[in-house]
Amino acid sequence: MTLAPELVHTAAQATAGASGCLSNTATVASTTSDPSSANNSDTATTTVSASADLSIAKSDAPDPVNAGAALTYTLAVTNLGPDNAASVMVTDGLPAGLSFVSATATQGTCTNSGGAVSCALGSLASNAFAAITIQATTTGAGLWTNFATAACSTLAWNSGNPSPVRFPSFVV
Repeated sequence: MTLAPELVHTAAQATAGASGCLSNTATVASTTSDPSSANNSDTATTTVSASADLSIAKSDAPDPVNAGAALTYTLAVTNLGPDNAASVMVTDGLPAGLSFVSATATQGTCTNSGGAVSCALGSLASNAFAAITIQATTTGAGLWTNFATAACSTLAWNSGNPSPVRFPSFVV
């Protein structure tokens, strides 16, 4: 008599924030002599990746702003989870017509290179946020659109975020 093979299913759930490789080995044994024990076990390896959904929002003040006056951009970067976001980086290229004054963040550091502001925020926990304040001076009249992006080394949970934020600034 020949028996049909029976499948045994196992399920596991990775802990939130876990990443790396999981290995599961199944072994079969019998009291009957086995002429080929090399095929009595098998291993399945699964890669587990952390994921994070970053979003960014920006406001400016004052708006409108007078030519030659100070303008402040405030950026809020939020990690909507489900895991921690690693190596969070925000970039904001100031448009022509603005002269960089300063940039500060509630965590991490900000630098400026020719009007390109970069803020390395480090890790951002799930459901946490960091704020960035960029101060500039207007150098003339015009209408500007300012772009900022947030990215991290953690796999993006929602490919719709992070996305560039377009925020017009008006000078009167």
